[in-house]
Amino acid sequence: MKKIFISHSSIDKQIVEQLIDLFEIIGVDNKSIFCSSFEGYGAMLGENFLDRIKNEINEEVLMIFLLSKNYYNSTISICEMGAAWVKTKHHIPMLIPPFDYNDVKGVIPLTQGMKVNEIEKYNTLKKKIEQLFEIESIEFTIWERKRNNIVAKINEIIKENSKPTSTTQYSEAKKTRTSDNYYDERDGEIKERAKIEWSNDFNMQVHYIKQQKDAIETLRNSIPSDIDEVIFTKIREQGRQDWPNDFTMQVHYEKQQIESIRNLNKM
Repeated sequence: MKKIFISHSSIDKQIVEQLIDLFEIIGVDNKSIFCSSFEGYGAMLGENFLDRIKNEINEEVLMIFLLSKNYYNSTISICEMGAAWVKTKHHIPMLIPPFDYNDVKGVIPLTQGMKVNEIEKYNTLKKKIEQLFEIESIEFTIWERKRNNIVAKINEIIKENSKPTSTTQYSEAKKTRTSDNYYDERDGEIKERAKIEWSNDFNMQVHYIKQQKDAIETLRNSIPSDIDEVIFTKIREQGRQDWPNDFTMQVHYEKQQIESIRNLNKM
């Protein structure tokens, strides 16, 4: 083997960082680890990211699939899985709880794997890596202590990421997504602003009033089901704060932010 390729979702990079440390403790050189989420382990500045990934996946690579719901929501991760299954011989699925074996889909459901917080299975993983990379085994008591520390950190990350959204946050988000009276009885304000801005241009007053009313209707009905409740609430509240009297700008801001979130989820 020449390299370990960690196929993962960027959302799970905290776990990835712990695995990198663990592989280096075992004795794998940092230049022999490919991971797209950290400087020094992935594509170089200015390098074509997808071309680099294609070049890295070959028979001399040990593939680590870091599986989670985030992984299966990542188009790039799924593509990596398919390419790796065809071009590589050695693969190890590692699951991030609460993601479980029953949740594994795609081309690797029958491959023997482990969960990232299963301490004893790291001994087997260590032995496999030592054999594949021809690494001299470190003293077991040193390994055991460092392994336990890393697994403890992994458990902390899992616990933190698994915390449910608080009832208060959810209630506020739900309130914002429905008609929360923020847009009620705004006609008078809109007409008054139109008179102030275009006191001698009745055509512009009509245009402005219609534009603002249409924007309010859009805001009432534009409730994206694929965006997290709390995140959507923050976006909407920020738009209201930045443009308290301009509903067209609130619409523009929300659309930009939501589209950016969707693009991030695809990366």
